[in-house]
Amino acid sequence: MRQLVAGASVPDRDSADILGALNIVAAVYNVDPAAIAGMIHTESLWDTRCVTGSYIGLTQVGPELPKLLKLTKDQFLDLSAAEQIQAYGKWLEYYQYTEQIAKYGVDVSGQPIARQAAVLQAMQFAPNGTKWKIAFARGDYSVPSTSSKQARFLGDTSIHDMEAYYGAFFEQYPPSYAGAAAGVTTYPAPRSMMEATIASTSKATDIFNLAAPNNASGSDGQYIPALLQIAGNTDQLVAAQQVAAQRLLNYDGQKYPTDGCAITLSVLLQEAGISVADTYLAFDLGNVLKNNRNWQFVPVGQQQAGDVGSTCGSTPHHGTDHIYLVLQLVNTDEMVVADNQAEAPHFRWASGKGGKSPTTFFLRASK
Repeated sequence: MRQLVAGASVPDRDSADILGALNIVAAVYNVDPAAIAGMIHTESLWDTRCVTGSYIGLTQVGPELPKLLKLTKDQFLDLSAAEQIQAYGKWLEYYQYTEQIAKYGVDVSGQPIARQAAVLQAMQFAPNGTKWKIAFARGDYSVPSTSSKQARFLGDTSIHDMEAYYGAFFEQYPPSYAGAAAGVTTYPAPRSMMEATIASTSKATDIFNLAAPNNASGSDGQYIPALLQIAGNTDQLVAAQQVAAQRLLNYDGQKYPTDGCAITLSVLLQEAGISVADTYLAFDLGNVLKNNRNWQFVPVGQQQAGDVGSTCGSTPHHGTDHIYLVLQLVNTDEMVVADNQAEAPHFRWASGKGGKSPTTFFLRASK
């Protein structure tokens, strides 16, 4: 996953907040952030108060989204650009974007950004449409996503025609990514571990074991940027999960992802440069960070990116104990996190909304 730092027509005003929101939503749904930016430009020219009939805001969502967010139309239009982009992530969730592309076998993340933008545009027109998705999975980009007339420059709304438009768009507004020029992978690992193809889990395990440096004690705060980079990249997170799965299987025969949160976080910490032993209980890993690594207790509601959240109490409790890494805050309750529960960064609420165990405390690396 690439991290957008400029370009793609992102406006100068509030650009840091906008870019942060674009990168969050892109990481969660495994698309290029520039593709989202391009779609926003096309829909509204970055006008948060844009209204076209019943469609409103940056991404011209219908009334279902404000209703989902328990906002009035005017309240939604009052949201900042970054907040509306985060709300777009909720719109994708509402229409089960991830589940749909998996169901139809649609590979979006590996496509050129112009084609990714065309897919997002097709979702705008026909989020529940099936014909264009089935055709896309076969490599046929000629099927219109909607039969109703749209802007002339989008052609017949097929992926083919809309990709042509977005190809020209990105020539005019070239995106710039973290690391160097466009095409460089976002969140490069601090060592080149992730550059090699992982042919087997055992090979990945060897790489991760070699990568962990021996900083037996001291301040772990310096390693948090690397930790966020690794865990925030879908490919690197999945690689860590593969390593964790093999270690968990070797440890007690348990099949991942069940009981895999602590070992997943252990692997991520190790790869970032924080020397912790493989730990298999969330309760134990929290104690390791507090007692052995000098991580500080942080109350719920005061967490920040890089903190570790725990649902543990005073004693271990199998089935409800969980530990995870905070990648980004949406607000004091909602976060984007990385753990064993999804093969990409995903949303979680500290309060436990959505049927999860509520978080009891956070831990923060000492500086």
